[in-house]
Amino acid sequence: MTHRLRSALVILAVCLLRLAPATAHPGSGIVVTAQGDIFFVDNSPPPPEGTGKGIVWKLAADGKLTPSSDMGGGHWLASDTLGAFTHADFMKWFRPHVTPNFQRVMPADFNPSLILTDACPFVINRDGNLYYADRGQEITRLSPDGSVTNFTPNFSRTTEKLGGITGLACGPDGTLYAACPSALLKINTDGGVSTLVHPIELKDCQHVANSNEPDPYLRGLAVDPAGVVYAVATNCRRVLKITRDGTVSVILRSQGPWLPTGIALADRDIYVLEFTDEPPTRWRPRVRRLQPTQTATVVAEIKR
Repeated sequence: MTHRLRSALVILAVCLLRLAPATAHPGSGIVVTAQGDIFFVDNSPPPPEGTGKGIVWKLAADGKLTPSSDMGGGHWLASDTLGAFTHADFMKWFRPHVTPNFQRVMPADFNPSLILTDACPFVINRDGNLYYADRGQEITRLSPDGSVTNFTPNFSRTTEKLGGITGLACGPDGTLYAACPSALLKINTDGGVSTLVHPIELKDCQHVANSNEPDPYLRGLAVDPAGVVYAVATNCRRVLKITRDGTVSVILRSQGPWLPTGIALADRDIYVLEFTDEPPTRWRPRVRRLQPTQTATVVAEIKR
């Protein structure tokens, strides 16, 4: 095989990975705004597994539930609160495969601006740049002018051993946190990486149906003002609290058929995105709110 052909096949493989339909597993995208509005993805696959919605829902603070137009499905969602990417031409960067296929969620009442992708975990940090898990291995920084920088050189040496990057979040000081299936890593503002906790081992996991992913399979992450990380352990149907010294505790359990995939914080409330993994309504989403000293309550559930 020639070098040119090998390079072409590698590029094709990366492009196919980025273009693959968002139906292999449920999404993790959930955002809660300062106004109390909740946005979450609904990427149900086509029948017979699901109903093929592929939209973003808005649950307003007054309880009104509004769907976006069909976005084609998406796993990850972030709020561009600073408006840094308001005029960004995402397709211009995606067509030559410089970046993943980021999309802007367009409905006029979906403010602040929301960005969606099916390709990889990403976050818009306090510095106004977008950081994403490129091919699940490295952290790439995308600036509003389209500049792309490898923020964590040689990070793949670590993430390959840990099973790849499965979640990403930013802390109040701009520090990034990356989840791997059984690890949580901390990435300083200069790109330096340290391990906060590994391995994360949970007993008596209530496994997801037909899952080939390793336990506990961390996905969605959120960080509070004190630097405490909240993570969903999808394969074990649990929500974890991870302190700055790496202490792990379980704060919420999801009962089958529901499994947690995403998480967001608003003041002292915790919002958990869950999907059902049972046919015929597989990947039907709901959102639960966990308040201090109270049991979790369902605040939104999409019926089929």
